[in-house]
Amino acid sequence: MDNQTIPSADPHTGEVLGQQETRANYPPLHFEVAVRPVSPTGNLVGFADVKINGAFLIRGFKVLIGDKGMFVGAPSRKEDNGEYRDVAFPLTAEAREQLHEAIIDGYNTAINKMREILNASTPEDKF
Repeated sequence: MDNQTIPSADPHTGEVLGQQETRANYPPLHFEVAVRPVSPTGNLVGFADVKINGAFLIRGFKVLIGDKGMFVGAPSRKEDNGEYRDVAFPLTAEAREQLHEAIIDGYNTAINKMREILNASTPEDKF
């Protein structure tokens, strides 16, 4: 595989850091997403698990809604100091965009399936 030099990014802000990392060119990412919509609590509307290239599973992504629309929160854990720290996250903007799009599409698909089931189980002529 060919190597390419890419900038490192801060996982929390996406800000490009001054140091460079060399990584091999990998095949395109393929995401299989399982989404569980939940009753909205604050801005939380669902959870997602993501399998990457059929080989690596990450559980605990959060599907959230804010003033600017839907977004994805990375799995995180609470540190001893009370702050939360992401435990899994994309390292590049391109991977982040692909992952977030796959999760949000998965959420919309799950909601549409729920609507279809609801519509099929409540015939209009009964009301």
